Amino acid sequence: MCGVFPLVVAGALGALWSEAAAVVGMLAVSPAVPVLAVRGYRAAVLCGGDRVRVRGLLRTRTISRAAITAVTDLPAIRWTDLSGRRRWTPVMALMSGGGEAAAVARWKEESLGRLRRWAGPSARA
Repeated sequence: MCGVFPLVVAGALGALWSEAAAVVGMLAVSPAVPVLAVRGYRAAVLCGGDRVRVRGLLRTRTISRAAITAVTDLPAIRWTDLSGRRRWTPVMALMSGGGEAAAVARWKEESLGRLRRWAGPSARA
């Protein structure tokens, strides 16, 4: 009987250790998961004054209204930087996917229209 008890305890501790190791391993292998979850939740397009701020999954970019050349159906903002290079910034917050509610899809489409109107006539794509 004395020989069985240590095996049971060792087995239980081994199971706990393997679960803890799995959690630590997930966080070590993919530390971006919590960051992407928060960034995805906070994805947004903020228009104000002469600038638009686009919060995406990986970065937040501020673009001057005068630099915007188009707002595409992707949706993305096409713009030109100060050195004259053409750039584009995807707008994750307004991207539509399968399985979303009709009201959400309609809100995204209306918001894309508002972004286009705010950007001005040169941003029609």
